[in-house]
Amino acid sequence: MLHMNIQHFARRIGMAERYLLAQFGLSSSALHGRQLHLVAAREHIAFAKELRAGCPIVGRSVPVAIGGNHQLRLQHELINGISGDPCMTACSEYALVDSGGAHHPWPEALVQAIDAAASQAESPLRPSAGDGGNGIECGRCIVSEDDCQAGDVTREVLVRLANHAGSHVGLEKGRQWEDGRLTVGSATLHLTIERHAAILPGTMLQIRSALTHNSGKIVHIEHHLLDAVTGREFATMATAHVFFDVASRKAIAVPDGLTRPVSEAAASPSTLS
Repeated sequence: MLHMNIQHFARRIGMAERYLLAQFGLSSSALHGRQLHLVAAREHIAFAKELRAGCPIVGRSVPVAIGGNHQLRLQHELINGISGDPCMTACSEYALVDSGGAHHPWPEALVQAIDAAASQAESPLRPSAGDGGNGIECGRCIVSEDDCQAGDVTREVLVRLANHAGSHVGLEKGRQWEDGRLTVGSATLHLTIERHAAILPGTMLQIRSALTHNSGKIVHIEHHLLDAVTGREFATMATAHVFFDVASRKAIAVPDGLTRPVSEAAASPSTLS
């Protein structure tokens, strides 16, 4: 569709976080040497405008707060390098813990940078706490070593799973083709990730998803990532999507057939890839 996919946005957020934290002595090698770990807690990504192929990108990242629960909040922004328009904003939260799982103080330089920062993180759209049982099963997969970083599944993998499940739960039904060309596409407006527990290599994941709201212009989907064996919930994701005319790049009404979730029997295949 000639615009940047949300998986690539997610990858750039990860690059920005690593660079930003390294400036405060929190690089991967420094954390390893001190036996410290960054634990992702919550993420919210909002998309404002398309980034088309060939467009230069400007990224801005700042630490904005340390909450009462010792979680660091980072704010990110991707900007169209030609127009100056913000195309994506993101807010992510992390805890810094030692090998025993206890909270470790953040570096003083980071605390001072937060005090000096004028940016404020936006209030995220949050999924429910997660009952793990809603929706239809959209697939299963075994988590590999390559899917993980610092003892948990990466943001990019979670975004890929949400993309896959969203297609099976209804988004693919709304996309339209004529003579082999896509005429109606879909784009993600918001993505929120709530992590409840680390997902380790070798885990068999099950993803269950459901359309939770259709406003006529925007479709909301909720995804639950579960241990396929025990049913334990690892993460809950909430996404909001809009459909658009590919030729005009303008949003359109939600296509017919997306007024309710697809049935359990309609979900396929059973394997995520």
